[in-house]
Amino acid sequence: MVGMLPEDKGNFYDRLHDSVILPSSIVEFYPDATLVVDNGGRVVAWNKAMGEMTGVPAEDMLGKGNYEYSIPFYGKRMPILVDMVGLPREEVSSRYTNIIVHGDTLEALTIKAKVKGRDVVLWGTAARLYGLNGKPVGAIESIRDVTAQDMVERKLMESEEKYRTIITSTNDAIITVDTKGIITYVNPSGIKMMGRPYDDIIGRHFTYFVVDAYKDRAIQAFSQGMVGSPVPPLEIEMVDGDGRQVPIELSGGALHSGRVKVGAIVTFRDVSERWKAHERLERRVKERTEELALSEEKFRVLAETTSSAIFIYQKGRFRYVNPATCRITGYSEEELLTMNFWDWVHPDYQELVKRNGRARRHGQLSPPRYEIKFVTRGGEERWAELTPGLIEYNKRPAILVTAVDITDRKRTEEALKNSKENAEMYLDLMGHDINNMDQVALGYLEMAMKAVQEDDPVYAYISRSYAMLQESSRLIDNLRKVQQAVDRKLRLEAVDLGAILSEVAEEYSIVPGRDVTIEYRPVECQVMASRLLKDVFSNIVGNAVKHSTGPLKVSIGVRPCVHNGVRCCEVSVEDDGPGIPEGLKDAIFSRMKRGSTKAPGSGLGLYIVRSLVEGFNGRVWAEDRVPGKPGDGSRFVVQLPSV
Repeated sequence: MVGMLPEDKGNFYDRLHDSVILPSSIVEFYPDATLVVDNGGRVVAWNKAMGEMTGVPAEDMLGKGNYEYSIPFYGKRMPILVDMVGLPREEVSSRYTNIIVHGDTLEALTIKAKVKGRDVVLWGTAARLYGLNGKPVGAIESIRDVTAQDMVERKLMESEEKYRTIITSTNDAIITVDTKGIITYVNPSGIKMMGRPYDDIIGRHFTYFVVDAYKDRAIQAFSQGMVGSPVPPLEIEMVDGDGRQVPIELSGGALHSGRVKVGAIVTFRDVSERWKAHERLERRVKERTEELALSEEKFRVLAETTSSAIFIYQKGRFRYVNPATCRITGYSEEELLTMNFWDWVHPDYQELVKRNGRARRHGQLSPPRYEIKFVTRGGEERWAELTPGLIEYNKRPAILVTAVDITDRKRTEEALKNSKENAEMYLDLMGHDINNMDQVALGYLEMAMKAVQEDDPVYAYISRSYAMLQESSRLIDNLRKVQQAVDRKLRLEAVDLGAILSEVAEEYSIVPGRDVTIEYRPVECQVMASRLLKDVFSNIVGNAVKHSTGPLKVSIGVRPCVHNGVRCCEVSVEDDGPGIPEGLKDAIFSRMKRGSTKAPGSGLGLYIVRSLVEGFNGRVWAEDRVPGKPGDGSRFVVQLPSV
C-alpha cells in the first residue's frame, strides 16, 4: 500500500471527505516516482518508485515538511515543481525549462538535479488536488528520469550539426547521387572545384563531368559501391566549367535510408599538385639514377687510383679492398677477402678498433679518425691513420674505412721528438753549465777591472769583454724563458699586476743619459700568470727606451674588459717615440725580427713578450698611439685573464 502518514491519516481523510480520492493502490504502483503533499507542504504519500529513485524509503519521508522532499534531488531545501503549481510561468522558468501549463497541471524539465550523486535530467508533472467542495487539499507530482533520452537527443543534434558543419566547411568536394548516378547534392567546395553554378550540377549524371578516358573506370567504381563491394580511392580527371581537365582523387560509399540503399556519397579533391610532384619525382629519380651511376663510376676510379687504402669490412670480414690496400698491407685481394679483418691489425690495437667499431654501430660517440699499428704480410710493423664510417652494404650495416700509411710521418715525428729533446738538453747545458762559466769569467773580469786604471787602454778591452759576457748571460736567460713559454711549462698562479707594473715603472723612471718620464697610476688587479710577467712589461718599456732618442714619455694604463666571455685586465703601454711602421706591427713579435731603428739587440725581446703572454692564455698586439699616424708613437696592448 502507498506510504501514508499513519497518525495524520484520519485528519487527511477528513479534509478529503466527499472529495475525489486517488486510490492508494494506484499511487503506490505508479511506474513513475510520485509524491503527494498537503496544503501545509507535508509529505503524505511517497510511492515505491520514488523510494527506488531517491534511495529514501517512505517511512523516512512521510510527515516531513519544510521542503525536506527536495533534498534527495537538489541537496538542499527548496521549492520544487509540486510547489509551483499555479505560479506565473516566469517564476517557474527560473529553475525549469520546456514548461507546459494546462490549467492547474504543470509539466517541466530540469537539468540541475543530482540523485544518488549522479547528475540527472528529470521530467516532472505536477497538479493541484481538489476536494468535492472545490477547495484545494494538496498537490501531486510524478517525476521521470529522462537523462538517457535527453543525452541521446543532444548527441544526435550535436552529431547532425557537426556533420552539417563538416560537409559545408570542408575543403574536399562532396556530392550525393541517387541509385541511377544522378547528382542530388553538392557542397560549396564541390561547386568551387567544379567551376559551375549549383543548378548546372544538380540533376546531371556524374559521368557528365568525367573525362572520356576515365568514364568506364568511374562507372565500374560506382557499380561496385552500389552492390556493397569495397572501392579503393580512385584517381581520374574531371572537366571543370572552363573546360580544363583537373586530376582528382575520389572515394565514396553507399547511402542508406534505414535498410534501403538510396544512392551514394562521393568525396573528391584536386590532386593536380600531387600529379605534378609525381612527375617531378619521376624526373628526379631518373636524374638521381644517372647521377648515382656516374658517382659509382667516379668512386670506382677514385678507389682504384688513390694512394690511400679503402676497404669495407662487415662482421669482421673484408668485403671490398682497393689496390692501395693490397699495396700497403702486402696481401693480394684474394688473400684479404678470405682473411679475418683483425688479422692485419697489430695485437696491441685490436681492442681499440673493436671498441670504436661497436660504438659506431650503436650510434655512440667514437673518434672520426685515429691511429693504429698494423702488420704487413712480410711481418713489418707499420702505422696507419684510419677514417671509418658506417654504411649499408648489401642491405646490412658495414664499416667503410679509409686508411693512410703514416709510417714515414711517425718516424719523422719520432726523429723530431728526439731532436727536440736534444735541443732541450743543449739549452739546459747552456742555461746551467755555460752560464756558470760565464759567471765565473764575469767575476774574474770584475777583479781585473778593479786592478787596472780606467784610463789604461787595457781597461777598455776588459770592460768590453765584461759587457759581451753579460749579453751572453741575458741571451741564455731569454732562451730559457722562451722554452718555458713555447712548451707551456709555465706554472700559472694569481699575480698582482699592479705591483708588477709599479716595479717596472720605478726601474725605468731613471735611465742614465736619458730624459724618460713614466706615467702610471697604481691599480689593483689580479691576473693568472707567473713570475715571468715582469719580463713582458720590462721588454715593452725597455724597447720604447732603446728605440728612441731624446726626451721620452711612457704612459701605462689598466682597465677591465671581457674577451670571448672571459674577464680580463687590459694593459696599454704607449710612448711618444718614433712609432712602428704599419707593415711591422705584427712582424716585430716574430723571432729575430727587429724594428727599423739602429738600436742594438738580439731581436728576441718582443718574441719573448708574445710567447709569455700566450703562455698566460692572453694576447698582445701593437698599434699607433694616434690612430693613422705611425710616426707619433706606438701603443702596446696586453690582455690577461683576471683571477
